[in-house]
Amino acid sequence: MAESNFINTDEIDKIFGRIDRDEKIQTIVDLAKDFVKKRSELLRLKNEMDLDNFKLISHSLKSNCRYIGATALSQCSLTLEKTESFNEDGFDNHWQLFLSTYNNTMNDIKLSLQEL
Repeated sequence: MAESNFINTDEIDKIFGRIDRDEKIQTIVDLAKDFVKKRSELLRLKNEMDLDNFKLISHSLKSNCRYIGATALSQCSLTLEKTESFNEDGFDNHWQLFLSTYNNTMNDIKLSLQEL
C-alpha cells in the first residue's frame, strides 16, 4: 500500500531517496511512535491551556506528517498550529477533526506496515 486515503509511503522515497524495505518500515514505525507521542503531548498541553507549546508541537507534527504523505493530518495540525485561543469559536470542532484524522492515519499506517 503505497498510497491510501491518509498516507502515501512513496513520500519517504522522495525525501530520503530509495531506501530498502526494512529501512522504510523502520522509518514508518519511528514516525508512528512520534505521532503517538505528539498526540499525547497535545492533549496534555490542551488540558494545561499551554497555547504556546501546543502550537509548537502542532507545528512539529505537521512537518513530520509530510515524511509519509499524511496530508490530511498535516492539514489538521496546521489548523491547530494557527489556534489563537482554546476558547475560540471552532476550536472544539478542529480538535475533534484532528483526533478523527489522527485515528484514521494511524489505522492506515498499521495497514501499510502489514502490506510492506
